[in-house]
Amino acid sequence: MEGPPETLAAFARRLLAEARAEGAAGYAAHDAIKVRKAAERAWQAACAATDAAMAARGVPRDGSLTDRARHYAFLDTLDGGSFALAYAAFADRLHALCAHEGHLPSQQSWDRQLAAVEAFVAAVMPQAP
Repeated sequence: MEGPPETLAAFARRLLAEARAEGAAGYAAHDAIKVRKAAERAWQAACAATDAAMAARGVPRDGSLTDRARHYAFLDTLDGGSFALAYAAFADRLHALCAHEGHLPSQQSWDRQLAAVEAFVAAVMPQAP
């Protein structure tokens, strides 16, 4: 028997845990594919956390390609726009450069970027399950 569907908040936290584990394994084994997958999971965690924050504030989600633009518009209303700037950095450094183009950060840079995503997720996302 399956349980209730996973919430967006739980999904974001799970993706973040997977990114952390996959990144650690990738750097330990010098495996670029694992690091790239970890970067994509970290990016997806930021997206899911933003979706959870929007849902908690009653902002509907349409699931289209416009979600990223809607994420920016929403995040610009929080914390003086600093969350939108962080989201843009994740989109560029994790999603585009690392996951898609294969430009791997040093392990120290990865650790900083992952810590930034963790802080972003904790700050924007509701503390609901």
